[in-house]
Amino acid sequence: MVSGVTIVALWCLSEAVLRLGFGGMSPPVRIASREIGETYTPSRRGLLFDAETGRAVPVRFNALGFRGPDRPEQKPDGVRRVAVLGDSMVAGLAVPEPETMCGVLETLLNAAGGPRVEVMNFGVAASSPAQELALYRGLVRRFAPDVVVLAFFSGNDLSDTLYEISDRYEHRIYVDLDETGTLRPREYVESHAVRRALSRSRVYGWLRFYTARAMYHVQRFRDGFSPGVLGYLPDGDPRAEKAWALLGAVVAELAASVRADGAELVVLGIPGAIEIYPRSLEERREWAGAVADVLDLDVHERRLPRVAQHLGVALVPLKPA
Repeated sequence: MVSGVTIVALWCLSEAVLRLGFGGMSPPVRIASREIGETYTPSRRGLLFDAETGRAVPVRFNALGFRGPDRPEQKPDGVRRVAVLGDSMVAGLAVPEPETMCGVLETLLNAAGGPRVEVMNFGVAASSPAQELALYRGLVRRFAPDVVVLAFFSGNDLSDTLYEISDRYEHRIYVDLDETGTLRPREYVESHAVRRALSRSRVYGWLRFYTARAMYHVQRFRDGFSPGVLGYLPDGDPRAEKAWALLGAVVAELAASVRADGAELVVLGIPGAIEIYPRSLEERREWAGAVADVLDLDVHERRLPRVAQHLGVALVPLKPA
């Protein structure tokens, strides 16, 4: 039987090997709270491994656990702030900070002249619209942004609203609609104190990384399709209709909160890769399973403008570009 001392010794040895052999590189570790959902490890700097590109990327997380510099809550005189909410598209862990969406936007806006602009990156990979609503209410509004951008990714944000489809993310914030159409939070799993204490461990980071990958493949085998497929189910499918209803309710509450704070909400529509680079029918069937033949790759072009128009919020769709 392996003793506790042996386990601790092996852990410490593995930690040293990973820090020396991988130059400090590790996958990002996230911690979660009931109030704002998941963030990255606060004030962490170094090389992080990005699985999609298979490379190490230099990153820094500020004291709040997001990419970018620390900024005071009190907005400096003469400065305009843009707060960007979203998932991995916004966090941009595959590229250095200046090359993220928020980094490029801040550079372009300040190069154009006029008041100085701060673009604050509140992106977290695998985030969802419901989590972004909680994040705005629990944290972002304290920084008094003038514009709030909700980045909506067609590839998985619709499916991420449904607990039944994406329940592998135990620390994600989920909501449901009650019989009156009011949003109600589902039961939430907060990060354990041990997980928060281990958030800087390289060993823990790699364990979380491989566990998450394994769970994704288990769920895909169990359900028979990738969760992102739900975003392209045709009008009338019960799962899709429930997801669209939840999305509309979440955006409505976010818009109301942003307006109450004197700011403007903009929805940024980011298309999924399958909309830009259509796959063959065989490839679609491998990805989507039994529903491949009924997928509607234009559904977001019809329904997202309808949601934005109904709520009176600005929509910037990127698919035409």
